[in-house]
Amino acid sequence: MNFIQSVKTCFKKFAVFKGRATRSEFWWFQLFFWLALFGTVLILGLSGYVVTDEVWDIALIGEMILFIPVLTVTARRLHDMGLSGWLQAPVVLTYLEDVDIVIPDFSDIVIVQYVNNASMIFFVAILLICIRRGQSKANKYGPDPLAPNLDKVFN
Repeated sequence: MNFIQSVKTCFKKFAVFKGRATRSEFWWFQLFFWLALFGTVLILGLSGYVVTDEVWDIALIGEMILFIPVLTVTARRLHDMGLSGWLQAPVVLTYLEDVDIVIPDFSDIVIVQYVNNASMIFFVAILLICIRRGQSKANKYGPDPLAPNLDKVFN
């Protein structure tokens, strides 16, 4: 799967948490997500905007649009290795806290800083887990997405 196919697939499966995703689908979409986020800030900065909280707020709108597809492709990627998509829950909760959706601005409390640090470690761990090759046989989340489709061969 290439970059364009991955982006199309992830938007087509916008809210589909079932099934499995290949490494290429996951990593190409991650690249798209980060390019979109930093590209927005870069374009706004080159347009004469000073990179302030307002510029980051505009970038946050774009990030929120891509939030669900990132969650779904990550869940499907974890499924490919036979793991639950709920493994990303601590990262998601901390992300929601960071954008002041769950807890409004408690960032000065020390425990929240520890939770954020732990979440960043967990985020890196999820990314490292997603490097692994998926299970080469069907698992409880579906068939291997890299296996040839034998139904088309015999029909």
